[in-house]
Amino acid sequence: MNKYKFDEYGIITPYQVHSGDIDTMFRCFVDKYNGKLTTRKMIWHKYTKYNNEVIRRIKVPFKQLCFGSFITKKKSPSDIDIVNIIHHSKTPLLHDMQGDEAIDKYATDAYFIPEYEDDSPNNAITKALINKKIKYGLFDDRKKKRQSMLEIEINYEQP
Repeated sequence: MNKYKFDEYGIITPYQVHSGDIDTMFRCFVDKYNGKLTTRKMIWHKYTKYNNEVIRRIKVPFKQLCFGSFITKKKSPSDIDIVNIIHHSKTPLLHDMQGDEAIDKYATDAYFIPEYEDDSPNNAITKALINKKIKYGLFDDRKKKRQSMLEIEINYEQP
């Protein structure tokens, strides 16, 4: 059974941030295609390696916002777009896990937003960055279309 509903363009509706999890993402955007779309399987394999490497380095769960063509019905996306929300003390361990390096090695267009404690003055900056990313992520300026995002928690190494 598909957890998500899609519009005529293959975008999850309603256009908002949806709760998600790794298993449901796999079922809806990889396994559902029964091996017909090897691009999706290749991206998923690299994305799984990416998440495992992040968990191996930081050793704590983290939130991830997923958006872009991978979480649509597009037949052959080129990558998976994510923003990781990770405690600020851990982000220095991940300097090579974002931008072009992540795209080249993991087919993952990844960036980080440092997370701070609730009583930190920097917490307001984190919340503003997250809200800005959500606002950007929910509207694709290139195609003038609304989009959706998935918020998932990465809390274990994936097979």
